[in-house]
Amino acid sequence: MYLTGKKIAIYIFWIGFNGLIVSVFPLLNPYLPFSIPANSLTALMAAAVFFVVFILPLLLPAMPGNPENRNSSPAVSAFFTGVFFLMLFMPLFITASAVAGASAEIAFKMLFILMTLFILVMSVCLLKNASGNAVMHWYYLWAFVITAGIPFIKYVTGEFSNGSFTLPFDSPVAAVIAIGSGKGQFAGQCVFHLLIAIIAAVIYYLRADNSAGLKNA
Repeated sequence: MYLTGKKIAIYIFWIGFNGLIVSVFPLLNPYLPFSIPANSLTALMAAAVFFVVFILPLLLPAMPGNPENRNSSPAVSAFFTGVFFLMLFMPLFITASAVAGASAEIAFKMLFILMTLFILVMSVCLLKNASGNAVMHWYYLWAFVITAGIPFIKYVTGEFSNGSFTLPFDSPVAAVIAIGSGKGQFAGQCVFHLLIAIIAAVIYYLRADNSAGLKNA
């Protein structure tokens, strides 16, 4: 994996952001009743999901390969970047899981949702690399809709259907909070994230093939 000063700074920001949440969250108990050790993992995962969905795309708008290696693939670079983010996150994740006393099942589900979000965001960054900045406008519109619109739609449909109908997915932050409390729709949420990631990846490879065809013409 090719590391630049910018990427190293982003990795440090990622660790510091999540480490701050783990450190400060229990100290807020006098002001926030839910700031108890049992909720440490949920708070960490909600913060990590927020970072990945809203902040990371701004910090990594494109995922270039190693400029010294002409065979370096942007997709491979994006994959290893995502893996490295998760590796750096694991010590904080394990610590918060132990403090919260979370079961292995709940911890795995929350981590897997974060992994699917990394795949989604990296796919969008690749697409931005091939198609331009307009992709990010559509991405943030999508992020706003799923973050604010889906909970509203779920509330309205739940009121009118008396709970007989509900969407199989939620906003990413709401999903990890619900799973942390033993609820939530794990499978539907993961499928939703991966479906968007696959669509972005397919468009990216179609754009890349067209660009290569034009260069060879």
